[in-house]
Amino acid sequence: MTQATPSTFEATLMDLAHHILTPKKRLKYTPEQISLLESAFAENAYILGNRRKELAKSTALSERQVTFWFQNRRSKMRREIKKQEELERCINDYLLRLLEVDSSEPAVEVQVTDEASQVQDVALVDCPHQDYHQGLKICPCDFNFTMDTNV
Repeated sequence: MTQATPSTFEATLMDLAHHILTPKKRLKYTPEQISLLESAFAENAYILGNRRKELAKSTALSERQVTFWFQNRRSKMRREIKKQEELERCINDYLLRLLEVDSSEPAVEVQVTDEASQVQDVALVDCPHQDYHQGLKICPCDFNFTMDTNV
């Protein structure tokens, strides 16, 4: 019994299906490429025309790759800004709550340190900001707070 060979059309269809269903390999940029891209991004978060062509040539990437890298980098920047704002809001809320708890003290200055060995004049309890810092890896509750009432 002989097996029928696929027609050219069937072979083309199978190649196309394989191409569509096979995930693309992720390109990992070299440190030199990243350095050039980051320095161009520091100058301007948007890249246009000739500058994109120059950067593509100097990094040995296609213009499309450069365009996508800039889009992804702007997304990363927005995420970082949002995370920073969330952390600042969390710290501010915590400090306000801390001041509300001890409102009998006159003008209180709160000093934040990141060293676990620093003096702890304020006992920290469970984090009151769990609804604010979903997904953050840091919270003001992780810091030590010292209160100086000699302001």
